[in-house]
Amino acid sequence: MSNYTIPPPEVSGGRSGCARIIVPLVMLVCLLAAVGAVLTVRQQAVVRDSGIYLTDAASDLGLVERLLLQNYLVQNQDSLQRPAGQSGAVSFQIPPGASAEQITADLVAAGLLKDSVLFLNYLRFYGLDATLQTGQFTLNGTLSIPQLADVITRGTTRDLTVHFLRGMRLEEIALKDSYFVEKK
Repeated sequence: MSNYTIPPPEVSGGRSGCARIIVPLVMLVCLLAAVGAVLTVRQQAVVRDSGIYLTDAASDLGLVERLLLQNYLVQNQDSLQRPAGQSGAVSFQIPPGASAEQITADLVAAGLLKDSVLFLNYLRFYGLDATLQTGQFTLNGTLSIPQLADVITRGTTRDLTVHFLRGMRLEEIALKDSYFVEKK
């Protein structure tokens, strides 16, 4: 038998191998938390100045979707205020049952909208994607996205001229509904 002894493990600097990993890792997490806090405070100031508030968001959105859409709209707030399209006055038809995506694609094709993603996100954030009105609109490419959304969610009214024939009684007019039907 030999008199061989096993030397004790070497400890460098008094720290074990585990402590050499954990201490820098904790420092990194603290640094990231501090940077995140500073960025959050700065972002909240930008959001406050933008006028796009979570309380204005559609009630059916979850918190995460509200935050993501709000952040997207805040980051693109300059584009929201610029003209949405590039064409002049255009007659635009929204057919019954058309989805927000289809209407948006038609607006892009008509030259009334350049950024379909921004428009759809705007509609979704404010819950306007479910309130688009059918009908015939005269739209202009110089409208901003909020203005365009307002016009196609409010709907339009059409003026109708009614002519009453002299000498007809109210009962006779009521029976002749063909006087009120527009001929196409």
